[in-house]
Amino acid sequence: MSTLAPDPAHPPASGAPGALAAGTRFAEFEVEHVLAVDDVGIAYVARDRSHDREVVLDEYLPRALAQRANGRDVVLRDAGAGAAYQAGLRAFVDEARLLARLEHPSLARVERFWEDRGTAYRVTRDARGIDLRDLRRSMPYPPDEPWLRSLVGPLLGALDRLHREGVVHGAIASTHIVIPADGPPLLLGFDAARRVLAEHAGVPESTLSAGFAAPEQYGGHAQARGLGPWTDLYALGAVLHALLFGVAPAPAPTRARRPDSQGIGARIVAGVSPRFVEAVAWMLEVRPERRPPNVAALRAVLDGVAEVPLDDAATVVAADARDVAADAATTEPDAPAAAAPSLRRTADADLRATTPGGADHPPAAEPRHVRRWLSLPLTPLVAVLILGLATLVGALAIALLNAAEERAFAKREVAASGVVVTTVPARRGVAPRPEASGAASRATERHPPARAAR
Repeated sequence: MSTLAPDPAHPPASGAPGALAAGTRFAEFEVEHVLAVDDVGIAYVARDRSHDREVVLDEYLPRALAQRANGRDVVLRDAGAGAAYQAGLRAFVDEARLLARLEHPSLARVERFWEDRGTAYRVTRDARGIDLRDLRRSMPYPPDEPWLRSLVGPLLGALDRLHREGVVHGAIASTHIVIPADGPPLLLGFDAARRVLAEHAGVPESTLSAGFAAPEQYGGHAQARGLGPWTDLYALGAVLHALLFGVAPAPAPTRARRPDSQGIGARIVAGVSPRFVEAVAWMLEVRPERRPPNVAALRAVLDGVAEVPLDDAATVVAADARDVAADAATTEPDAPAAAAPSLRRTADADLRATTPGGADHPPAAEPRHVRRWLSLPLTPLVAVLILGLATLVGALAIALLNAAEERAFAKREVAASGVVVTTVPARRGVAPRPEASGAASRATERHPPARAAR
């Protein structure tokens, strides 16, 4: 498929083939430059002239099905792609309509949407900031649990709001969660159009975020169970995994074929409770039915109201994360903070500040009952076993030394008496008797002992 060359009179906003030209106007919105391009559409930074502010303008433009003509209109590449293109367009518009009426601090609300020139557009407030991937790279060590909870709390609220409307995000990844300069984290990257295009036009699985996409999002697993809240919770668990260990889990198809060799639920992470680590492991179960079924179930575990089901302790740490996780386990924790943590944490910034949005998420209290043995610290157990083994070996050595000394003492006593005791093989019916040596033996033969009187 050829890509239509841009009109020289209308240069693209950033040189991206098929992008709208800088200065293109839609009522009060004027395109400034391209923000991002993917297989489903193009995102622009635009100027809202009525409020003199920057906004994000998303355009539906699946490159496999359509192209730009005369610098503005969108036309099909092939007439046979019309049904798939229209299905994706409807999904794009329906998602925009939903996001326009949903209000949550961690959702970038759609302010306007419309259809024009064969495609559709939607405008959201400027949600630029640092994404979690770049933020984690700037951290000198893994974040602690209060920081993680200040991140997870708002995101779970946003997901719960979506799931109650029957919407699955389907594209959660570290690059789709943005930390603005102030306020709570923002969940971006909604992907309803992509999922519909995958069903109708076979958009390749390579467009999925490796390590974050759940197994059921891949073709081989889609028949077993559809998408649901558990799909988004898997992706959020992968985001937490990347924050804790510096790398995302192995891609879901790899994990489905080859189980991970070590369980995250048994790891000791500095500054993070076993309960939180187990919850992350639960979220990353390969089989959908073994994950949290919804946000409420996950919250109950995080808040200490419920326990992770005993059979659902996942093994999710990829082999390439072992060294990173070991370093994280030996990192010295920071001094306790006087206030809840801020989400905006960088290498040269103070790592303790006020929780964004004023929400306080203290670590959940540990359960009263004894936790599973996998959650116990392994190093003290190994030390106790080594100490016990050393004690046993020492006791055995002392016993052997005592026995050797007793045998040596007996030999010295016999040597001092001048008698050598030997054993003569016994004849049948006659008990063996000791034989003496020298004069003592001959004296015994000449003067046998007297018989006892009857």
